Amino acid sequence: MKDPAAVIAVLLLAVFFATFVCVVRWWRLPSALRLTASLLVVIFALFVFPIVAEPGVGPSLWVFGGPLICAIAFAVFVRSQPLAIGGAIFCAVFSLGASEAIQRFAYTSHYSPIPPPSARKGHWNPDFALRRLSRVDSWRDGIKRVPEGYLDEPLYREYLTRYESKYRRSEPIPLWHSRITRLGFQRVRHYRIWTPGGTSVQARQGLRLVPTGSHPRS
Repeated sequence: MKDPAAVIAVLLLAVFFATFVCVVRWWRLPSALRLTASLLVVIFALFVFPIVAEPGVGPSLWVFGGPLICAIAFAVFVRSQPLAIGGAIFCAVFSLGASEAIQRFAYTSHYSPIPPPSARKGHWNPDFALRRLSRVDSWRDGIKRVPEGYLDEPLYREYLTRYESKYRRSEPIPLWHSRITRLGFQRVRHYRIWTPGGTSVQARQGLRLVPTGSHPRS
């Protein structure tokens, strides 16, 4: 199956729908004891979630917390006792199983974690390239200016390895369920590191990542 995370997303939506139908069909006013117990479960879940949800890799609050809320809804608001117990147990087990599966998917080469919006704003940090270019400052005697070009060109090969002169980045391709699972298909993009040349300071400050096949001035 090309997208097993989509199955979890569909099942999660089905759990939400089934919970809504059961609560509407077998509605009852909750007792104070049930409300207190459900509140304690919510507090416990909020305490556990930061531990389970590894930043950028762990399950989303939808996957972990959604089924737990459904479990509470079954236990508190459903009048039929067998249905309330069975639905609550199923939703709680589904929450743990789906969270574990999503976390395992995030470590495979098939998927790439979708970072939260705050993390997605960050782009390439050129510090690593600045450190690499600083090793080229001791140019051959008589050369005072760094020439313009890509760091993987022959002029730089004496100073840099092919791993230091290029860059690749794994980028997620969002899917329809990415807001639920925080997963997307993985795409690896290759870049060349380009410098405008000039003094060593100018060469460093002008470093750019250029997608393979593109022109640095485009």
